[in-house]
Amino acid sequence: MLSTASPVNTLINLVGEDYFDESVINRLRNIPPGGTSRLVIVSNGSIKLRGELNNYRDSILQLPFGETVVHDNYLIVTGLPTKDELSDYVNIDWSSIKAFELITPSDYESIFRLAGGNLNHLPMTEDYMFSNRPVPGWGYSTPIRGLYLGGAGTCLVGK
Repeated sequence: MLSTASPVNTLINLVGEDYFDESVINRLRNIPPGGTSRLVIVSNGSIKLRGELNNYRDSILQLPFGETVVHDNYLIVTGLPTKDELSDYVNIDWSSIKAFELITPSDYESIFRLAGGNLNHLPMTEDYMFSNRPVPGWGYSTPIRGLYLGGAGTCLVGK
């Protein structure tokens, strides 16, 4: 069986704590919060990037406040810039905004059951990076025969 749900949901909520060592359960239960907000703005008119950045429309731009995509009349930011921060990079007629959506880490946690509201299923910190996803040395396999993990919370470990 393969689960691409968050390792926290798969191992704790679906399989159950009784099947894993206490250190694994503690590791997954104590994931630090740190998810990212996502802001979507839809305008009646075209949204333009300022200056040379406009040459990179439809690209994923890494701006100081997070990953940003501008396409025609909408903007998606994985991060939470202030209006002033956004205006430094994007030219928007704020009076023409027809819709916006803000999804916070607590929204991700409650709607999608993502531990800590993290879109990557686990934090992108040293404790949870590379071969430490979800547990050091596991990679896609688990101690349960036939149960494999996939998705953002895992990493291939060479064996």
